[in-house]
Order: sequence, then structure tokens, then C-alpha cells
Amino acid sequence: MLELATGRGRFVPRLALVAVPLVAGAGGAALGATDRASSAEERACPQRHMTAAYSSRVHRALRAKRDIWGETLLATPGGPTYEGARRYLEPLLLARAPAKRALTDSGVYYVAFAQPRGVAGAGSVALHVADGSQIISDHVGGRNLTVRVGRLGRERYGSCLPRLAPARLAGGYLPILEARYVDASGARYRQESFAGRIPETRSLVSFVRLAVDARRSAAPTIRVRFTPSVDGLAVTGNRLMRRGATYLVFGPGGRFDGSSVTYGVRRGSTRTVYVAWSTTRRGAVLWGSTRPATTRPGGRSPTTGSAASPRLRRSRCPRSGSPTRSGTS
Repeated sequence: MLELATGRGRFVPRLALVAVPLVAGAGGAALGATDRASSAEERACPQRHMTAAYSSRVHRALRAKRDIWGETLLATPGGPTYEGARRYLEPLLLARAPAKRALTDSGVYYVAFAQPRGVAGAGSVALHVADGSQIISDHVGGRNLTVRVGRLGRERYGSCLPRLAPARLAGGYLPILEARYVDASGARYRQESFAGRIPETRSLVSFVRLAVDARRSAAPTIRVRFTPSVDGLAVTGNRLMRRGATYLVFGPGGRFDGSSVTYGVRRGSTRTVYVAWSTTRRGAVLWGSTRPATTRPGGRSPTTGSAASPRLRRSRCPRSGSPTRSGTS
């Protein structure tokens, strides 16, 4: 997984809570204007439809005056089981907000990550959209970080559902979201993300590891693009900052063009990229630094001599000792 390396040593954040929201319903998701105008490859994505037999079976159960599926499961020798219940419905993916609006920009449900400080609760929550396309701060409609990939870096991650593998938690229960995707050019992606608190800031931080395999890609170069919704950001070393607060930290090789951090991956090669996104509304003040202009990237502050710029580095997710029990609702 990820570890954040500083001049003072290494660590892997420990997580305390993951809550998986129930999906209220399924249906077509309304995409934003940016997504409607995305690349021709994305628009050419083949559509996947439920069979007439499946739709008829679900509608018949919904119109029934009794819980016919529940009664059937209860009558099963040994009682109802998850394996028995999963036969009735395909995995739910799309979520609705009030007035039949899509809950998120892509229409896909989110997984809420938080790490409470104590009995007072978490304070802030990171909403990781289950198709791997976005991380939202605190609430739907809040600040967000959007992930796009493909030949031009315009294909929203996970936007072509037939090429998206169902999201899962690492090991089946660990609070780490895994989302695999294949873009229109044939490049393959494996994304892992989680959220936690680190000693360098009071903010909740979301970490993303994205492994890109362009060995089968038809495009000469693949672009991976991370776009924050925050305006007025400026790059300082490997951070995007505004008014002394850090919003995004990115690993080596990323380039900021004024709106997005972009990585290039040549055909026939592989690459793993890392970013860390502050979910706090006003960003994170890392290492107490409020004067980013005096900081040398990856080095020490000439005024304080303390480590001033974080580096994202690869590490294995800790398996020894189980994390604090997850809560699921």
C-alpha cells in the first residue's frame, strides 16, 4: 500500500472505521457536462443491459404484497444465508439522491472512510466513490478529487461499466477500497485507496495508489490525471497549496498544468503513482509550514531546518495485527 516518508522516519497510517452506505436504487446516472464532452473512446463504450427475465423477476417481487424472496429464504433448510440471497439481485452500483438525482457525479455509490479521534466522533469523512473516479470531502457536493485516464487523460476512471471490475475491500474486510479498470485503449489499472490521520496534520487524509499497466495499450502514451475541484492552487515541490495549506501531495513524475496533476505512461511499460488528498475543508497544514515559498522540494526548510516536503513511497499494507474493528451500516 502507501506510506508517507518524511525526514523524521516512516509510518503507515492505521485506520479505525469504514462505513459502507446502502444503495438506495439503481438506474441511469446523469453525467456532468465535462464527462459528456469526454473522448470519443469513452462515448463508444458498449452498453450493458439487464435481461428481460431478470427485470421481470425483480418487478414481480417489488409488486408483490408479501416479501416473497424473504419467505423463500426462511423456508430454506438451514435458514437464510448470504449465498442464498445473492442469487436474487445483481450487485447494486448506482445510487439515487432525492428527486431521483444521481447521488454522485458518476452516479455510483460511495464508501465512507473516517478515523474518529475519540468519543466526539470523526469530525470529517472521506467519501471514496466505488468506481474509483472520485474522492469527495465530507458530503456529496463537497470538495473533490477526480481521476481520469486514457489516451488523452479524459476518460473518467470506471466510466465504462463493462470494463470496470466490482469494487471490493482488501481481504474482503479491510478498510481499503480496491477498484480495477480497463480503459478504451486497453491499458489496465488497479487502484487502492483509504483514509487515515497522520502525525503531520490534524486533517483526515485520503491516500491513493494507482498501478498502470500499458503493455497492451493501443495508445502510444497513457495519461493519468488527478483534478482537484479547488481553485487557485499553486505547485510547491510535490504539493498543491493555497494560502499556506496543502490540498494535494503527489509522487515523483507528476506535472501540474494549473488544473490537474498528470502522469504519462508509455505503451509497453508499467508505472505506479501515488497521491494524498486532504479531506478537510480548508486543506492541511503539513509540518506546521505556512511559508511554502521558502521550502526546497524534498529537502529541508532553510529557515527551520526541519523536514518540509513529503514524499509518497510504496509500502506493503500491514497485515500483522488486525485494524480496529470496522463499522458497517
